[in-house]
Amino acid sequence: MKTQSIAEQVASHLRENLQQGRWFGVMPGRDRLARELGVHGSTVVRALEMLEQEGLLESAGAGKRRKILMENIEPRGTRVAMLLYEPEDVLDHYIVEIQHHLHTVGHRLSFVPKSLSELKHNPKRIMALLEAYPADAWIVVAGARPVLEAISKASTPAFALYGNMTGLRMAGTGGRKINALRDCIDHLYKKGCRRIVMLFRSGGSNAGLTDTAKVMFEELEKRNLSQSSYNLPEWEDTPDGLHRCLDALFQVTPPDAILVDDWILSYAIQNYLSRKRGLVFRQVECVSTDYHPSFKWCQPAVPHFYWDPAKAVKRIVQWVNHIAQGKDDRKVKLIEAKFIPGG
Repeated sequence: MKTQSIAEQVASHLRENLQQGRWFGVMPGRDRLARELGVHGSTVVRALEMLEQEGLLESAGAGKRRKILMENIEPRGTRVAMLLYEPEDVLDHYIVEIQHHLHTVGHRLSFVPKSLSELKHNPKRIMALLEAYPADAWIVVAGARPVLEAISKASTPAFALYGNMTGLRMAGTGGRKINALRDCIDHLYKKGCRRIVMLFRSGGSNAGLTDTAKVMFEELEKRNLSQSSYNLPEWEDTPDGLHRCLDALFQVTPPDAILVDDWILSYAIQNYLSRKRGLVFRQVECVSTDYHPSFKWCQPAVPHFYWDPAKAVKRIVQWVNHIAQGKDDRKVKLIEAKFIPGG
């Protein structure tokens, strides 16, 4: 049996990483790969040239990183079922990106016929549907804590995209919002806001968000502001429920700042405020702790929390590749969020 040269061994390692979906678009540069692999730069160059000859990479010219020709990467066939929060999420930018990248590396992503909201966030109904659906792995979008607890006990590998997955036996990713929240409340306080309200979409229950709520109350207490259920109202997670909640908030003690954890809610609340007459509605600060690309088209810009969605997509592809290889991956990798004040 012929012994592989160092360059051939490096090429084999890089090929395997390409099949696992580690890199998208273009390869890392020669120097970075040489440092990572502990080999000479010329060895990396020879390995990359081998992958070019195989049709996996394409040269972009001297000094430029090579393009990855994903259509030539050996496909994989893991069946992944995604459970959405609501049916419309299938069109969200990050869902489209996840689907694209999984399909690019050969995995098959499909959507469970009913969403969490359609199933009323009922763990028993959700588990019955998931277990009847043909899939090798599950991805759950913004599941409430009781839902994630039930899913984490199943034999099928599961991944939580957002939601409170801390301490559960499942992988996950999302924004780490604690520092961004502290910065946001500090910003609001300096602008004169004293009545700060947070609205969460969590399947009709705030139970999965106690850590975030605790930080908010800590920040309010630090500034000698009152804390009560007024700051974290419970509401029915429906359009009518949202409007009833807003009507109740503004009936007695109008808030001067509202934080919401869903970009759709931020637009709904802005629409609500724009239809009301009176200065009290015009002076409300509305902050989305979620992110959407449309925010940059708004003038003034929508205040929001931002974290790099590409990191979440990359983590999901990595996790599915691990599942395809039979690895037990239950790591939670959160992405640090930052507060963007907006206009």
